[in-house]
Amino acid sequence: MNVVSDGFEFKLYLEGIQTPFVSARLTYQGADATAAIQMFPSTNFKNIKTSTLVHIFFKQSGIVGSDPEHQGAGNFKLLFTGYVAGKAIAQSGGDRGYTLVCHNRFGLLKSIMLGSVFSRDFVGELNRIVTKTAVRAATVDDTRAGGTGLAGIFNPSQVPGEVAEESIPEKAPYFQDLNEKKVASGSAEDGVITTETNSSANPATPASNDVTTPKPAKKQIVRSLENPNILKDGLDAIIKDACQSSSPVYQVAYSHRLKLDRYINEFPATWANYIAQDDAKRNKMHKYVSQVINQTMSSVSQLSSLASVLLNLFNSECWEIPGLFEGGMLIQPVYMASDIPTCNMLFPSEIISINFTDMDGNKITRLITKAEDGYIPSDQVPQSSQNSTKQISVALVSAYPPVFNIRDVTVPQDKKTSLNKMQTLLIEGEEYTGPRTLVTAPSPDYAIVSSDQASQYDLTEQQFYLIKDVHKNMSAQLKFSYNLIPGQKAVLFDKYTPLVGKITSITHDISAASVSTSVNFSQVEYLDDIVLRHPHWYDASYKPENIDSIYAAYFGCHSMSSSAGMPGKIKEAYKYLYEKYLTCELKSYMAAKLTQRFFETEASVFKMLGVSNTQATSDKGVLIYTGQLLDNYRFSGYTLDMSPTTIESDRQLPVLEYVKTIYGVIGDSYD
Repeated sequence: MNVVSDGFEFKLYLEGIQTPFVSARLTYQGADATAAIQMFPSTNFKNIKTSTLVHIFFKQSGIVGSDPEHQGAGNFKLLFTGYVAGKAIAQSGGDRGYTLVCHNRFGLLKSIMLGSVFSRDFVGELNRIVTKTAVRAATVDDTRAGGTGLAGIFNPSQVPGEVAEESIPEKAPYFQDLNEKKVASGSAEDGVITTETNSSANPATPASNDVTTPKPAKKQIVRSLENPNILKDGLDAIIKDACQSSSPVYQVAYSHRLKLDRYINEFPATWANYIAQDDAKRNKMHKYVSQVINQTMSSVSQLSSLASVLLNLFNSECWEIPGLFEGGMLIQPVYMASDIPTCNMLFPSEIISINFTDMDGNKITRLITKAEDGYIPSDQVPQSSQNSTKQISVALVSAYPPVFNIRDVTVPQDKKTSLNKMQTLLIEGEEYTGPRTLVTAPSPDYAIVSSDQASQYDLTEQQFYLIKDVHKNMSAQLKFSYNLIPGQKAVLFDKYTPLVGKITSITHDISAASVSTSVNFSQVEYLDDIVLRHPHWYDASYKPENIDSIYAAYFGCHSMSSSAGMPGKIKEAYKYLYEKYLTCELKSYMAAKLTQRFFETEASVFKMLGVSNTQATSDKGVLIYTGQLLDNYRFSGYTLDMSPTTIESDRQLPVLEYVKTIYGVIGDSYD
């Protein structure tokens, strides 16, 4: 039933039903995690429905017990959560390949968006939220972090994922309660949703109950530091508008399947705070948000486009974090260089192969950005690679490193002279190659960067550090490394050439033959050359000596330097830990402290999904969860010739039929 390989056991659930599978490839890259799951051939494979809920769990053999320090060791831990987006069938000779193509929860929200129509009030609503949260970011004075940052510190006694009572909302905030009309269960003509609970005698047989509206989960994630949540509030506004569809199916999908406000977390605000501290910047930002969103609404636009625009406005990015059911979508600054989480430390015993290239001919040593003032978006949704549309001929120019302070040059004819003079001066790193200058538009060039030269200079500096190591590339093939977190820095321990890079993608390949992990990196640096930067607009929580509390709050692990008792001293911590590794002292130390991070377990996930009871066949070990979020529904609808009818959605039945044809377990037990 389960896939077992290399000391790990993997379990698949479809709509709460344990389902056999052959293999899986899970890829985490940005906000769009995907899974390609190879299934056993079956005549009922075609009946597995789009939007079927998918969970994959794993367990390491030989690990028992439930020590809280090990975050549920001995239990199956969550590795992937999402939904079926499509199916693929391949046939070659006598071989057949039946594959479920699955996307994560962000993909489900995209599909909800396709059936939604934006209200005209949406622009104003989003602008009001952005303005309100920006003002709040500028005025909140929270120095509990021991610095001048706006974020408070996470309570170290609080377990990741723990929910405070005051954070529990009474009902879903994004649409009206369908129970306002007290209509009897099953009255499809009045458009009332009727949920149905599977019979305890036969999970495949729907049984009516008195629940006439989806009951949204109450708990709200608090795995975060206190922060203004500017981006999170903006994305919530987008989803709120998307879910105001007249069709109840979108309300069910949003409320019962993957509720967004339980999944998005935002690292303490950074660039947004910097903007919010100045009225002129904030007003400029408000204008650009209005322009971008208005232009986006002029054509059919998916949620992903709007979310991308909003993230780019604040120079941020969104990542799916494996293993987290609540708080699994994480918003963070585009660039972080504040130490390394311990779960991203890769030791020689984990590494199968590494491919690293340092093509110095592509190295960039200087960056000059040029932005046009008075930007208005073009006909297409702006992307960071596009140049700004020229509305006013006044250009802002900034350079980094500041070999020549071009910001002080105000006479247009002097700019060319200044650029030429810059080429005659050498800076560190150019003694063998000479200046390597890139002239480009700021990224994102449609945001607040053109509001003033100081802001543009700050983003020019940030953009320089994003591209200065573009000539270095690295990929690695590893043993199954479930602790890794994409979007964060990682360090490869090596006798001769230790390397540090940002994880841009993680792929887990799971089969009975083998299980492994492939990783791609960007912004790769030699450990000896690394300098931990803390830009002045970053929150104080990101400082190397402070970031341990962020990692503990979001991931349940520590920073590398803090784990060695040397906060902020990354090189010294690396040497200390590597010496432990070489003397074999690190094995027990790692098992207890270093790479352990928080994972939702099978029990906790299905509890959060509102599971009311569990059915299990003791002889075969097949589990069937039944409960609130796995209910069936009846909708009022029409046939193709527009005759009124009741449309039934039996969530578990197609999966039960599939499993029955594979093993006959369900049929023998419940027929």
